Amino acid sequence: VLSQRTHHTGTISKREKRHRIFWHQQADSTEEKPPLNRSKGSGSIVQKKGKFYARWRIDGREIYGPARDTRDEAEKDRISERPKSPSSHISNRRMPTLAQFARMCMNEEDSTFGWYGRSLQTSSFNTNVIHLETHLVPSKLGALKLNAVESIHVENWVREIQAKKWFSRNGQMTEVRTPASPAYKRRCHGFVRKIFNVAIKHKIINANPAVGVDLPTIPERRNTSLTDSQLKSLYKCKCRTGSILIFAAETGLRRGELLEVKWSNISEAGLVVVNHKNHNKEDALPLSDIARSVVERQPRLGEWVFCTESGKQLTTRNLNRDVRGLFDRLGFPKETRLHDLRGKFTTDLIAAGVDIKTTQTMARHTDATTTLKYYARTSEEAKIAALDSLKKKRGLEDGGVERGEDNPSQ
Repeated sequence: VLSQRTHHTGTISKREKRHRIFWHQQADSTEEKPPLNRSKGSGSIVQKKGKFYARWRIDGREIYGPARDTRDEAEKDRISERPKSPSSHISNRRMPTLAQFARMCMNEEDSTFGWYGRSLQTSSFNTNVIHLETHLVPSKLGALKLNAVESIHVENWVREIQAKKWFSRNGQMTEVRTPASPAYKRRCHGFVRKIFNVAIKHKIINANPAVGVDLPTIPERRNTSLTDSQLKSLYKCKCRTGSILIFAAETGLRRGELLEVKWSNISEAGLVVVNHKNHNKEDALPLSDIARSVVERQPRLGEWVFCTESGKQLTTRNLNRDVRGLFDRLGFPKETRLHDLRGKFTTDLIAAGVDIKTTQTMARHTDATTTLKYYARTSEEAKIAALDSLKKKRGLEDGGVERGEDNPSQ
C-alpha cells in the first residue's frame, strides 16, 4: 500500500518517512533496543557531550545519574538506581499548600502535625498565629504547594512583609502599612523555617527552602544597663506592675516566663520555670527573700501569680503597656525595656564574683557564650575598679611612676 501511495502521489508524507527510516534502522541493527514507551515517572536517557545519563524528574526537579559511555549502561541506571523521594507517597494533587500545612501544624487538635503548636508557649503560639494569618495566608508564598516552594519565593516574601501601624489624624485612627523592621521580618522567616522542618521530619519534602535565604541585617542595639539607684527606685513600687518587675530583677525571667508563673510552680525549694521553648522541659530556680516577699503579697485570684483583677492571665500587650507607663513615671530612659532587667540580673551576678557556669545555669542559657555575648554588661564603676586592680597587681598603688629626665639615650 505504501509503494502504491508513493507511486501515485510521487511524495512521501513526514509520518511515512519517519516510519520507513525507523524500520530500516531496526533491520540494519542487531543490537536490542529498549522499549520506546516507558511508564510515567520511570525516567529517560539523555546524551550530553558524548556521555549518556539517566534522568528522572522528582518533586519538580530534574535529577541525573552518573555519566556513562554507552546508552545501555545509562539504561541500567535508569531501571535500578532511581532516587527515592520522601514525598513520593503523596501525589501532587494531594500535596498541601504551605498555608494549609502551616494551619495543620498550628492546629493543636491535629493528631499528626499539631504537636508543633502544642509545644509552643502561649505567647509564642499567638505570635505565630499572627505571622500565619496576617502575612502567610494572603501571600503568593502561602498558595504554593510544599514541594514547589524555592528559596527565591521565601526571600521575596520576607522582603515584602509590611507592618500595620495606627496614627491619629483629625481625631480618627488611621491604619498605615509600612515596611516591617528587620527583626520582625526575621521572626516571620523563623516561623516559616520551622514549618518546613516539620514537613521534612514527616518526609513530605526533601530540603528546607527557607535555609540560605538572604535576611535583612538587624542594626546592633545599644544595651541599656540600669543603675543601682534606678533599681532601688523600682524596688519601692508596691503596685502589680512594680511587683512583676521586682520579681523579674530577682529571678532574671523572660517576659513570657513571667506571664506563665503559677502558684503550683512555687515551693519551699524555689520556682519551677517552664522552658519558654519546650513545654516538656522545666528548670529549677531558687528564690531570694525579696522575690518570696513579692509573691506573698499577691492576692490568690486564680492559678496565676500575676493576673488581672478577675484572676485571668495577663496578656503580653497589657504587660508591655503597664511596664512602659511605670518606666515613664520613674523617669527611666525611653529605650529601657523589661528585658533589660534580665541583663541587670546577669551582670550583677558576674560583678559579684559568681562563676560563669553558675551564672549560665541561673540565666538558663544552653551555652555560656550567650551569657557573655548578649547579657553580661559592664559599667563605668566596673572599669575603674578594673584599673585599680591592675595598678595593685603591678605594685604601683603607693607612688606610681617616678619622674626622671626626658633623655632618650638614658
